[in-house]
Amino acid sequence: MNGDSTKFEKSGLNSLYIHIPFCRKKCSYCDFCSYVPVSEEEVDEYVDILLREFMIWKEKIETRDIKTIYVGGGTPSILKPSLIERILNEWSSTGVVEITVEGNPESINEDFLKALHFSGVNRISIGVQSFKEELLKILGRIHTSSDARRVLEMVKKYPFSLSIDLIFGIPGQNIEDFIYDLNSAMDFYPQHLSAYILQPSEKTEMHALMKEVDDEKVAEMFLLLCRFMKEKGFHHYEISNFAVPGHECLHNLNYWKNGFYAGCGTSSASHLPSGFLGKNPVRTRNFLSMKSYKDSIKRGLFPFEEIEEITPENEIKEILMLRLRTSKGVKISTIEEFLGSEKAQDFLSEAVSWGLEIKEGYLKFKEENWLLFNSIVSHLFYILALLND
Repeated sequence: MNGDSTKFEKSGLNSLYIHIPFCRKKCSYCDFCSYVPVSEEEVDEYVDILLREFMIWKEKIETRDIKTIYVGGGTPSILKPSLIERILNEWSSTGVVEITVEGNPESINEDFLKALHFSGVNRISIGVQSFKEELLKILGRIHTSSDARRVLEMVKKYPFSLSIDLIFGIPGQNIEDFIYDLNSAMDFYPQHLSAYILQPSEKTEMHALMKEVDDEKVAEMFLLLCRFMKEKGFHHYEISNFAVPGHECLHNLNYWKNGFYAGCGTSSASHLPSGFLGKNPVRTRNFLSMKSYKDSIKRGLFPFEEIEEITPENEIKEILMLRLRTSKGVKISTIEEFLGSEKAQDFLSEAVSWGLEIKEGYLKFKEENWLLFNSIVSHLFYILALLND
């Protein structure tokens, strides 16, 4: 596992994701790797193993190369302050420009926020989801609207860049409910807002309730969201994300730019550059099973359950799928590099006929067409296959 880390820095492996899989309660719409721990000792042991995984990574990458760190879950705020400090102190570096930690209102307190501030965290993402009590109950959330408001007031005392998460398209939610949620979020002057359409997988309890949701009403909510956030001075820089200019999430932008990153913890994904595990870039996923994850690390091995080599044919698909999520879009020259000039022109003509636009050397979605993202990108993949046949 010894290697020349400089080649990875040059390739841009500068982001680190750390997964905390624990929650106080599993929400009815969630299919992420998360569960309720049986004891504090289980959480303590997980952090011990996580720190051992860090040591394996540090044989391949330099701590000083890391520019963004994102601690997600699960619910990272379920950790004792001493544990979050242990985790983040392992990656203390003057080169880090952004450290984000997610938290939920029911588990954030003053001691936790002090620990974040002490550990160099400069960005916090609060999973509010709604300020309406009845909608929180439908989602299976265990915090109340007053919990969220109390925590958001508490956060304002610290120099964090604040991001609030909301969900819309909830069964029983109407336009007035959503406007109330947006206005309530703005009461706390966040620098960033993530607003996600509720799309639970078939494995979740929530899925059966989704037949009550009117797709046209959800589309109306999305367009209202776009107008509302623009009026508030926010930049709509990704399908579900809005930021005061200069407060975009750098870590997530690296994902959407198809950049390289390391993922630590159960089920975490990594995108690794050429030379790390072979001649081509690879995507990996850590073991979902806690036992398999721990066993692999105890043997001094990367806990990879899946390894996928990325061929040039797949890379262009990934670039399109990720970069088209952003307001900037995909460089025309990148498409030409993969397809050649003649095929690229055919591809671009088809993309424009499906509602995309070409602006300042980039292919991008019009804001109102982002609602059709999945179907349009699927069609673009079909066109790619025809051009490469």
